[in-house]
This record gives sequence, C-alpha cells and structure tokens, in this order.
Amino acid sequence: MLQKYICASGLKRAIAFRKSVEFPIYRGISEPSVLCALPSYAVPTKDENTAKAVSSPSRRSFNVKISAIASPGAGSFSLSHNSTIAGGRLDVVHWREGRMLRIWTPSGFVQSESPRSAYPVMYLNDGQNLFGDRPTLSGQSWHAAEAAAGLINSGALPPFVIVGIDHSGSIRSYDYLPYPPGNANGYRLDAESWPGGGVDAYLRAVVDEILPYTERTYGVSSAPALRGFGGSSFGGICALCAALRHPGVFGSLLVESPSLWFAEERLLKHDLPDFTGPWPTRVFLAMGTKEYSGILSSHESGFDTKLVAYTHELAALLGRKGLVGGLMDAEHMYIHRYHFQFST
Repeated sequence: MLQKYICASGLKRAIAFRKSVEFPIYRGISEPSVLCALPSYAVPTKDENTAKAVSSPSRRSFNVKISAIASPGAGSFSLSHNSTIAGGRLDVVHWREGRMLRIWTPSGFVQSESPRSAYPVMYLNDGQNLFGDRPTLSGQSWHAAEAAAGLINSGALPPFVIVGIDHSGSIRSYDYLPYPPGNANGYRLDAESWPGGGVDAYLRAVVDEILPYTERTYGVSSAPALRGFGGSSFGGICALCAALRHPGVFGSLLVESPSLWFAEERLLKHDLPDFTGPWPTRVFLAMGTKEYSGILSSHESGFDTKLVAYTHELAALLGRKGLVGGLMDAEHMYIHRYHFQFST
C-alpha cells in the first residue's frame, strides 16, 4: 500500500543514525487520499460531530485544553489495553485528558536494563493516525507497525520502538503550532480561526513526562542519537519546533508534509533562519505535489506549487546551516522521489 511505503521510506531515512537531510517530493499520486502524510484535519470524516469539532473548535474546549496541557506533571499513565500487530505488540496507554500513547514494540521485544542495549525509539505526533484506520480522521492510517516490521525483518533497521502521542482533537493546532495558523492568503480559510501558541507547553510535556515514562517502562534509549521525533502537517511543524526549543534532545526528525504556510510563513522566514543551535544529526523532509488540490478535489494547483517550494526552501536553509549534499532521483510505485541528500 502506498501509505505503508511512504511511511517505511520516512522511518528508514529518519532513524538510520547518520548525519544527513533527505528531501523527497512525491509525484504522480493517482489517489492522494492514501498518502500517509496528508493533513488529517483537512480530510472529511465519517463522524459528523468530530468533523464539526475539528473545523470549528469551541472557545470552551480551547480554554480547558490550555489549562490541562500547561499543568506540569499532570500526566498519569495507565495501560488501557494491548493487541498484536505486525508480529509485535501495541500497548494503548492513558496519558491525560482522554489522550493516549500508542506504543508499538517489535517481535521478540525484551526490556533491557542496560543503556548499551536499549532500543532506539521514534516518537510520533498524531498517534491516532499511526496503527489502524478506525481512530484516524481520514480513514487511512500510516500503517507504521507494518512499515517498521518490514524494515526490521529485512535487516534495513535494527529493532526499534514507536511511541505515538495522540493529538488533542478539536484544538490540535494549539498544541502543535507556536502561532495561530491564519488562512495562507486565502487558500486555507478553514484554518483562519484555529488556535495556536501551545507548542512550548506540549513539547515540555513530551520531554518531562512522556520520555521519562517510556524510558522507565519500556527501557527505550535516552541517548539522543537513538531517539527521534516526527509528525506530519502541523505535527511536522511541531517536530521542527522541537529542534528549536529542545536542541540536543532528539537526534533525528521525521517531517512529513510540513504546513510551512502557517502564520504567514513566520517559522520558515524568521524562526528557523535565526536559530543558531545544533540541529539533529538526521532530518527527513517530504511533501506531496497534490496535497491541496488532491484533498479538496480542486483544480487550483497554485497552492500545491507553493507547498513544494516551501519545502525546497526549508531543505536549502538546512543546507546553509552546514549540511551539504547532492540530488538523487528514483522511481517506485508510481512515485517520483527526489532526494536532497545532505551529509557532513
């Protein structure tokens, strides 16, 4: 399946543990609804109530969420249930305010007491979108467990753990963005009233609550070189913010379909260029070529072109930060993948 392939491609490159930046552009996608990195909030849902909540967050829920996420140490972890998937185990763990951690461990997983044999770990936003179609808003998950198991079984990657962190539903944008998104010069009028500004509190909760819990309970690595963070759309923006707010904590980033248009491109034009701290040793960027017109069934392709150009601009910016490289071209499963491979 296409979304499984793209997820595998991102996981493989994001956690291969060597210093580089890769940037594929996905082209010729005949069914953009199956692209794993499509913005989940922009896709119609079968649940009408959920759709209304996502498109029009209430002021009441917005205030409640800010209070909850801003309370340090508010997370309370307890196992809800588990299941077998892709030869491994998926634990669904209560975290806070109805949100879950979805933690996949590979086949043969045994918790290690030694840091030397601790498992590499990838923390991913939008946990509802990772492992099964039912919890997603779009009806198509990343199939992350199947992708990871395939990489492990083929020997492409060592066994590793995936920790999916649920989004907050109706005010997902608040947790993932440093500023309100705005309307992208009229292309995203649906996002004009969505909140932003809570990413610092969210990332603090990730670092102070979730990382210690998973390291303590599952024995995953605390070494930055074996610890990655990622997401798609607003979740990809959140991953970039993690590099800015918590340099040195994550050794790799997986940034799928980043919404670099938000807040009049402020992150791309100002925050990222102004950052002088160290970058993760590995960054994977990806953007589809029909992520606007394909989702909205629109013949307007101008914004599609902008989204690709933004991601090229980000890749070039990272190159100017000291990473250099060349262009590779490959084709697979009706996708033209253009990689900008940067290394020291």
